[in-house]
Amino acid sequence: MNKTETGLIKVDQQELETLIVKLYKDKTKKGLLVLGPVGVGKSTIMRKHLGNGTNSYDIQNVTDPANYQLEIRSNLQSGVCETQVVVSNQESQYPRQDIYPIGVYIDDLGTDRSINRYGNIIDPIEFAIQHLYNKEIRLWANTNLNLEELTNKYGPRIVSRLKEMCYVVVLEGPDYRDQLDNDTKEIQEILK
Repeated sequence: MNKTETGLIKVDQQELETLIVKLYKDKTKKGLLVLGPVGVGKSTIMRKHLGNGTNSYDIQNVTDPANYQLEIRSNLQSGVCETQVVVSNQESQYPRQDIYPIGVYIDDLGTDRSINRYGNIIDPIEFAIQHLYNKEIRLWANTNLNLEELTNKYGPRIVSRLKEMCYVVVLEGPDYRDQLDNDTKEIQEILK
């Protein structure tokens, strides 16, 4: 198995698909964080397996990180994803039960921006990852950033939590959009 200079395992598209399927089936395992350059198929492959609307996957897709909690609550209420009960304050006289998705998938981690929430500047993904970590919810994510860039963006504490929550692999390959350069020839043929 090939490794990067930093010791992360490199996978191709077929290996990534196999890894997702096997990890998904074993609910006791961690989630998955896929790093890699633009256009290698990270989002396409992960959406294929984790966001497939025709199968009853229990992964909650997050399309708007700034409002991920509202998005999750909305889908929980509509029955879109399978849920788990999380008991907070177990040692308290009044423990609280909350319902959460079994897993959350964040596409393009690192593309989010800080937002102003009631006068406080917060990073929604940092907040989301901390929340998922505290509730022990499996995280699936992909990013065009490497670990050093993720650390610069979110800080070492969040990246440390990501490593605990997810297996981290690197998907390598050519940018499939580069193949779209053939469009020029096709357009010329169409215009003839």
